[in-house]
Amino acid sequence: RRKPTKSTGHFPVNSTNALATQTVRFYHKENCKGTSAKFETSSNEFIQAFQPYIRNMGSLKLCGKGTVFYYATPDMALLSLLGHVSRCGDDVTKSLDECECRTLSSTQKKQVESFTVQYC
Repeated sequence: RRKPTKSTGHFPVNSTNALATQTVRFYHKENCKGTSAKFETSSNEFIQAFQPYIRNMGSLKLCGKGTVFYYATPDMALLSLLGHVSRCGDDVTKSLDECECRTLSSTQKKQVESFTVQYC
């Protein structure tokens, strides 16, 4: 049986080992222009703030370190995957000020019904 260790007074989590966070913003217009809504978790029509973007999403912006997948069904079925944006790898910072914008195709824009936000 292990004995508890004494606290060193140092916090085990710091800026180098903290879990990366991510946010995604959805826009009706292309090139991440105009008004948007920000999300930190996966969603479908259940979340009221996402409802205006269902089958009406022009672009999305992923900030921080992670991946967003977007789907053509509310249940996020694997075969309904429309696309994804990833910001992963050693050269990607965890900063929420670093972002990537993606404009959806005219077909995808009219199909998105749900999305997931994932860690790398």
